[in-house]
Amino acid sequence: DLGGPLAAGVLADGHYLLPGRAAAAGLAAARGAALGMRADEGLLDTALPVLLGRQVLPPSPPARPHLPRSSFKRYPFARPLSAVLAALEELALDGCRTGQASSVEVRLPAPLLAFVTATTTPDGPADAASSAAVAWHAHTQGRARDVAFVRAAAPVRAPRFTLVADDGLSRLLPDRWGAEVVVTVQGREHGARVEVAPGDPGAELTAAELDDKFRRNLLGRDRVAVEQLLNACLAVDNLGRARDLRSGLLRAVPAEAARL
Repeated sequence: DLGGPLAAGVLADGHYLLPGRAAAAGLAAARGAALGMRADEGLLDTALPVLLGRQVLPPSPPARPHLPRSSFKRYPFARPLSAVLAALEELALDGCRTGQASSVEVRLPAPLLAFVTATTTPDGPADAASSAAVAWHAHTQGRARDVAFVRAAAPVRAPRFTLVADDGLSRLLPDRWGAEVVVTVQGREHGARVEVAPGDPGAELTAAELDDKFRRNLLGRDRVAVEQLLNACLAVDNLGRARDLRSGLLRAVPAEAARL
């Protein structure tokens, strides 16, 4: 069992594999459908709610399915920290010397505190990605968008951190995952509140920002292969075969993709 982000009460690494497993299952379903396999088209709308004792949902629309109100994170940290990092950036733009803070108070919706820590000695990438202290340090180093910083999971130095539940932010869930950050520098408090994190519905990343994130996450790879893979991803609706996308992946990240 891969487990979710809080499997056995800990921030587990296994959940990073879940999207890949879901994508593989979707590919297998598409392949089976192409070969003539049939399935219950009302499974999610009718059969499953009945089995769970819930109200039957209205039929799915006949139009092409899509994922509404999706989020694309700007930063490679746990989603609750997106608004935290955006608030830190706002403070820095306002002239606050966030790197010289003696203390930092992070206010979050109460349910999201289960996914955030203030550890300065992360056990691994998942632990680093969920740490407000690690996120703050990445911000001060200009590496808040650098996935390599999270993967390194190195110990960091940080000021005193306090994580606080905010009832006002809690009431905005699930539509808005906001945060408020109060930084104390030389005895003076500076605060910023972000209710809609960058990349969330209402503050969507631009196409250029998404492309930049893709390239940044593959930094150090063969640039030609990375551009070919990016173009394949952007044209995925028009690809005739899944192997075309896989071949691009093999060229861009041969060592990792060879293990797939």
